[in-house]
Amino acid sequence: KLTTLKLINMHITDIQSRSFVYLRKLKSLTINCNNITDLQSGAFLGLANLIKLDLSRNEIANLSSGVFDGLGGLRYLNLSHNLISEINFWTFAAFKEDCNSAVMKSLNSIDLSFNRIGKIHDEAFRGLCSLEFLIIRFFYDHQPISDSFNLSYAFSLRRLEIYEYWGSITTYALYN
Repeated sequence: KLTTLKLINMHITDIQSRSFVYLRKLKSLTINCNNITDLQSGAFLGLANLIKLDLSRNEIANLSSGVFDGLGGLRYLNLSHNLISEINFWTFAAFKEDCNSAVMKSLNSIDLSFNRIGKIHDEAFRGLCSLEFLIIRFFYDHQPISDSFNLSYAFSLRRLEIYEYWGSITTYALYN
């Protein structure tokens, strides 16, 4: 019964669909410090019990629709230190009106720090009904996000941290 898997600095470049389908008991998956550029749709199918997913320090530029399908129990997602430039409305595939039917209804924390994010679509976090912590830090030479983004659908958001450049932090403590 494998519950924790760490694949660190193993020169992994992509994760195919259903790569972990036989690891149903997995609770924590760390695949950082690799060269991942591509996450195929359905890459994490079969990991319904996964609580923590760390994909930091890779070269991920795009997040395909459906890449996080099957992660209904995920609580912590670390996508920091990648090359992500845009967060689309389907990135987290949680677009549901009813929180009980949302795909990633347990997701509590997302770290998107040190990417190249230039745009966050209005409904990117819609349906993430348990999201409490959203952290976005930028490199000192980063251009600001082009448009404001709507967090009205993030009902549970308690803390939003946006570090715009070295020495400057904007922290929003939000309470329902």
